[in-house]
Formats: sequence, structure tokens, C-alpha cells
Amino acid sequence: MKRLGLLVGRTAYYVTLPLVKRVIGQGPVRTRVFVTVGDDILILKNWFGSGGWSLPGGGLHANEAPEAGAARELAEEVGIRLARERLIPLTPQPVVVSQGSVSFKCLAFHLDLKTKPKLQLQWYEIAEARWVPKDQLPAMELGPSAQTLLEALERSDSLLH
Repeated sequence: MKRLGLLVGRTAYYVTLPLVKRVIGQGPVRTRVFVTVGDDILILKNWFGSGGWSLPGGGLHANEAPEAGAARELAEEVGIRLARERLIPLTPQPVVVSQGSVSFKCLAFHLDLKTKPKLQLQWYEIAEARWVPKDQLPAMELGPSAQTLLEALERSDSLLH
């Protein structure tokens, strides 16, 4: 059943790609959050999209601060509720992410937790969540935003090293 859902989600994504390009390509900056517990990082698989693993995050609402949007997306997608001040910026400037013919700007944040929380996945968007060791991320099938941000952070002196 999960496989069918992923197939339907990916098909819907590619069928609606021209509309997605128009909306996201002209939209505001998007956010992603590297949530870590020790050496493990939280990755997600969406019902729609490229099929690669991604990070929690999404688009900002009108006049929403990036930290507030990242905190809201964490709460919506995986049920992690926190004060936005707990998020540590990893990218001082937005990083350009290209996903096929769609490009958008993305800001990354870091949230370090002491213990792994019980996740509450947003049923209509998130198909799966997994904690993986940071050193295994390069071997994972990452989606465009996670891959681009990971590469940008590897070139910098980030907190994830």
C-alpha cells in the first residue's frame, strides 16, 4: 500500500510540475532543518516529489520569519514543537537548490536534541521518517534540497561536521 502511495505521489508531482515550477519558483525562501540526536540525523521521505530522502522544512508563509517557518514546519511534518530560538542558522545566505526545471532558495537550520522524540508524521505529506548516522548520509538517496545543502555545509565550517 505504501509503494502505491509513493507511486501515486510521484506521478502527481511530475504531472503538476509546471504549476509547481510556477508557484515555488517565484515563491519565498524555503527552509530545511537538520535535526540531530548525537550522531543521528532525521530524514524524511515525502509521498510526492523525486522519491529521495529529504529534511523537515518547507515554504514560508507571507511575512513569516525563516526561523518561525522552520519551527512551524517541524511541528506540522513530524510533531516536534519548539521555540524558534532553538534553531541555529547554518546558512547565512540562502542556498540555491535546483530540482529539475525548478529552482528555489533555501535556508538551513540545525536543531540538536538530547533524545529522539516520538514522531507524529503528517499523514498526507510524509510517508516515512528515519534516524540515520550522519556519516551514512552521503550513501543515502537524497532529494535535491538535502543533497545541495549537505554539499554546501561540507564546504563550510558547519556545526554538522
